[in-house]
Amino acid sequence: MIDALVYRSRAKPSLTETELELILLQSRVLNEMRGLTGALIKQGAEIVQYLEGPSDALDRTLARITASPHHDALEVLERASNVERHFDTWHMGFVEFQRQHGRATATAQWMDRLPDVREASARNAPLAVLAERWDAFAANTRHQ
Repeated sequence: MIDALVYRSRAKPSLTETELELILLQSRVLNEMRGLTGALIKQGAEIVQYLEGPSDALDRTLARITASPHHDALEVLERASNVERHFDTWHMGFVEFQRQHGRATATAQWMDRLPDVREASARNAPLAVLAERWDAFAANTRHQ
């Protein structure tokens, strides 16, 4: 069993797509070394990230994320202990709704996992928050 958390933040307008890609690449390497997995969804400036792994690794990673100059207004929405891992191969799965909605590769992988995530969210409050944000982002995308 591991810990999990979900947070949201707001990307600063100065964050470029290239910088975001570099951050994701660095995060994947660090997350693998620390035993963390999860998913990040982004729509416009809003970022929602779910992380799961050892408690100490979550704390160190959250401190690094909080100190990042690329976003602000970080708020931990939910944290839980003793949950099952659900993103065992996603050292940082990423879905950006503005450009990758529909059946793009990252979205398709998430959508294939969504039924399992919804079922598991009854036992994992941070995962439930992530699924709720997914639904809100998807609804917003359909209305654009």
